[in-house]
Amino acid sequence: MTYRLLGRLGDARVQAESSLSLANELSSTFYVTQATKTLGLITRDECDLKSAAAQLRHALALALVPADVGSLLTGQFCLELAKVFFDAHHIANAADMLLIAKNISPNAEHANTSNARRTWPSNIR
Repeated sequence: MTYRLLGRLGDARVQAESSLSLANELSSTFYVTQATKTLGLITRDECDLKSAAAQLRHALALALVPADVGSLLTGQFCLELAKVFFDAHHIANAADMLLIAKNISPNAEHANTSNARRTWPSNIR
């Protein structure tokens, strides 16, 4: 992550791919999810928004399955996807991701979610 923040995207990609490989060897869904998310963020920083969205959607799909990843992490993925969609000028998809993040947040039962979607938007592929 530090390489990415320093703008050294090549080094960041090598580190994230190494982390993903190790996470796969360990069969750790949590770390595979984190590494996949990091690769998506690096790809977004490289301005390949279509690939970034695909990687972040994959990370989100991984986060939705096991209980050990948790709703906070899943909400973070939705926020990252919202950023990618916003950068790509897909405002409706960005809004959908924000609503999903709102619905899965720990305080969602206290929020006014009467108009919010509670499932994955069908128009996001």
